[in-house]
Amino acid sequence: MYSSQLQGVTALLERWREEAERLTVRYSASTLAALTTTHISELESAFNVDMNETMGLREAATYGGYTADHLGRMISNGTLLNVGRKHAPKVRRGDVPIKTLPLRNESSGNTHSPRKRIVLAARTG
Repeated sequence: MYSSQLQGVTALLERWREEAERLTVRYSASTLAALTTTHISELESAFNVDMNETMGLREAATYGGYTADHLGRMISNGTLLNVGRKHAPKVRRGDVPIKTLPLRNESSGNTHSPRKRIVLAARTG
């Protein structure tokens, strides 16, 4: 997960904490505040467990969209941390880079990605 996505989740959890505090202070709704706090804790626990899960390069490639070879090169050059062994690399789910898909310009009727448009243009001359 990219840091911007992680920051979004962290900000959401912080807003929920503030809401739980408001429920107690402003509305004397300590039961609702306790329930909200419990949900925050459960979500944080699930999120932390999921992001700390380790996976092999093939599984990481499927998860993030990059090839296993590319992830291996990232480990070799130090961009990605290997949490496995030297000849059996593994990475944390939270560290796997997620490949973004190209935006498609559907308003103009052209639904091909920029890469596909270049290939099509080269073929037609």
